[in-house]
Amino acid sequence: MQAICIDSERLSAPFSEGFPNAPAMKLYDSPVAPNPRRVRIFLAEKGISVPIAKVDLAKLEHKTPEFAAVNPLSRIPTLVLDNGEIIAESIAICRYFEEIRPEPPLFGRNPLEKARVEMWQRHAELEFFFPITLAFRHSHPAMVEMEKPQIAALVEPSRARAIDFARFLNGELADRRGFCSPRAHRPSGRSRPSRPLARRSLRPP
Repeated sequence: MQAICIDSERLSAPFSEGFPNAPAMKLYDSPVAPNPRRVRIFLAEKGISVPIAKVDLAKLEHKTPEFAAVNPLSRIPTLVLDNGEIIAESIAICRYFEEIRPEPPLFGRNPLEKARVEMWQRHAELEFFFPITLAFRHSHPAMVEMEKPQIAALVEPSRARAIDFARFLNGELADRRGFCSPRAHRPSGRSRPSRPLARRSLRPP
């Protein structure tokens, strides 16, 4: 299957130029948010390029009536297919591209691998990403306009939950090549090394 490619100049088209009435496939993206980044990393691993329309979250472009016509939930990323159908949510977008470009397989090659990928993806979202998101959105001054109201009481419990899960991940990675790899045999009595995992990103601003 051939890669989905476009002219490089269109890859950096701003939101105001990328909407509306364009029939070609298009990914509404923001360079600063984590969920769009997940899709960009996935596409890079697949070797796929798609037209990108940048949405400036700082300017609240995702809250405009124009973008609401694309995604009524006002969320990034959003993929518009050639036929005009909309796919929202980062994992849904990644799964779409996994199906149309199965190689290399990033969601697993057999039932067990696929189950491991899904399990760890959910672990990471529920126990790590969501708490970090809560801590950041409810504490950082840049999020005042996006998170109304900011609830200070959510910050420390969310931060502590993320740090606890980071410690758990350290232990899981001590004797396996990756999250979805089978656990290696560890001789009896061998301790797991401590490997701090991105603690700086968990500190409040």
